[in-house]
Amino acid sequence: MKNLLKIKLLLFFLALIFIINSCKKNKTESPVVEEGGALTLTTVDTEYFGTNVSVKIQVAGTAKMREWGICWSINQNPTTSNGKNTGTILPGTTNMSTSVLATPIEPCVKYYVRAYAITTTGQTYYGNQLDFKATGILNDCHPFNGFWQNSAATIVFKGNFEHFEFYSITPTAKPEYGWRNALDRNLISIGSSYIYNLVKKTTNTWGCTVLWTKSNPGATLTEEVKPAANSTLTLSSDEKSVTISSTSPFGTGPGTAVLYKKP
Repeated sequence: MKNLLKIKLLLFFLALIFIINSCKKNKTESPVVEEGGALTLTTVDTEYFGTNVSVKIQVAGTAKMREWGICWSINQNPTTSNGKNTGTILPGTTNMSTSVLATPIEPCVKYYVRAYAITTTGQTYYGNQLDFKATGILNDCHPFNGFWQNSAATIVFKGNFEHFEFYSITPTAKPEYGWRNALDRNLISIGSSYIYNLVKKTTNTWGCTVLWTKSNPGATLTEEVKPAANSTLTLSSDEKSVTISSTSPFGTGPGTAVLYKKP
């Protein structure tokens, strides 16, 4: 009887062990969480092919990448929500140096670019920022090439490396005088030079000649248009505005105006 009881107990424990092992085998295994790491991205240089720009980047670190490439924008500190192109990830590779193409972009427009990488854990890294400007087919990317508008929204200019021309003149709060009146009285014409004789002084500064208008004492009629030599243009670092400093040829004192480049 005792031997039979021992046998039954032994069989019970063997069955219990079998059930426990079966449960362990059927249990869903937790995914392996990849350990984090770090990446260092360096935006090295740019090469131009018309309106295409190839950007060289270097990637080094221990984290595994899910995606990497370059991103660019007309505004500083571009992100992956701006224009971007991705590079090809080689299996098992983290340290690399290669080039990625930035396209499509507009010629003669200043862009900012930097490398980016997204790791398999979702961390986004950015490299240092560079700026570039695609030269275009005619290599005509002087910073004054484009359309500019003055702060009073009265004059729009078409500019190039030699001069600003009147492109169009819109009415002001008092259209009876000023540039609108100068146009109506044939003192100037569409296409006439407004700023000319540009001579570069520093990186962002030019000497020039600027046209001024003279109104009658009641400021109701433009009487004369005359050039003012020894004027200065100062271009902002982002090339989106230019400040005109000039002394009136009519003896009314110096003046300053700001033009903003139209996107």
